[in-house]
Amino acid sequence: MPSPPTLGATLLDPGHAEPHVLPTVGLAFGLDGPLLVRSTHRRVEAGAFVLDPELAHSGTSDGLHAIALVDDRTPVGSALVALRTSVHANPPWLRDIHRELLSHAHEIERPGVLVGWVGELLHRAVRRGDWRAPRRDARVDAALGAIEESVRGGVALPRPLVRGISPAHLRALFKQEVGRTISDHVRRRRLLVAVAAIGHGASATQAAHAAGFSDSAHLSRTARAGFGTTLRTIRSGSMHLPD
Repeated sequence: MPSPPTLGATLLDPGHAEPHVLPTVGLAFGLDGPLLVRSTHRRVEAGAFVLDPELAHSGTSDGLHAIALVDDRTPVGSALVALRTSVHANPPWLRDIHRELLSHAHEIERPGVLVGWVGELLHRAVRRGDWRAPRRDARVDAALGAIEESVRGGVALPRPLVRGISPAHLRALFKQEVGRTISDHVRRRRLLVAVAAIGHGASATQAAHAAGFSDSAHLSRTARAGFGTTLRTIRSGSMHLPD
């Protein structure tokens, strides 16, 4: 059974989002009309977007819209990272997913339902051959596994992170295949783990300490920068972030 690629999702009412950077690759869908996405150098209107996690952007919609976060540790997520081009509007495979979501829009009442739908539709796109998930170097996979154990276990990263490769070579290989530095990836994973804990009932202080943040204020600032939302919004259940 393939790993579920969809890490989280939120349903958003009409309005304007402040500029923010996603902690992982995102997919944006207009459910009642097109979205307008602005970045530093572009202003694009379309029904659906791939959003680069490295790019500060803002969005505007006159109707209900949805954001799905894709786990870039999975083959599907890795493929999306490899395909991303800053703000990528309506590639053919994404149009197909958007069309399918619109045909079932009446069933998408909660973010958790959206997570399931988008995850399944992404797997279908891969099975159809819309793209191929890249094969990753085993040493990068080992680094990703070690980082995940560290973040979820609340322990320091092992030294060395991976045996049999120099730190400099691993840093270069990791950046090439994952699309970000090791330290940036660790920060993003900590953010996602902490926000998921908040969504499942932990206090901000508990989540911050468990994920390695200095305090809840540090976590709050990072969540706002990473998700463009607040911890209160996440705690209220309007953003779904499964374990």
